[in-house]
Amino acid sequence: MDVVFALDSSAELATSDYNQQKNFVLTMINAFTISDTKTHVAVITVGETARKDFELREHTRPGVLKGRVAGLPAKRDFPSDPTSRFSDMLRRASEVFRNGGRSGVSTCAFYVTSDLSFI
Repeated sequence: MDVVFALDSSAELATSDYNQQKNFVLTMINAFTISDTKTHVAVITVGETARKDFELREHTRPGVLKGRVAGLPAKRDFPSDPTSRFSDMLRRASEVFRNGGRSGVSTCAFYVTSDLSFI
């Protein structure tokens, strides 16, 4: 499976909220079999715009992947309106799948946020 996680990284969130999002991603990574032939994970952060932090094929060893996620800093920029943010996140996730996804595997994208008003 190819999975993209999009984290809410806006200035409106407390650091503890952003860390909760990363902990969710780390929990999900622990549930997958991360390898060259199994699950690949990419992460994007969403603030004013969606930015790619790393690609699907970049980290196929679980320990390296978890270290990368744990070390992701919040971008802390000011958010655009929720509709624009969500649309930009979908465009960026589609781009990640198109440019690094594998054919013949399932794909899934998660938009992880700590505030339901942004969904």
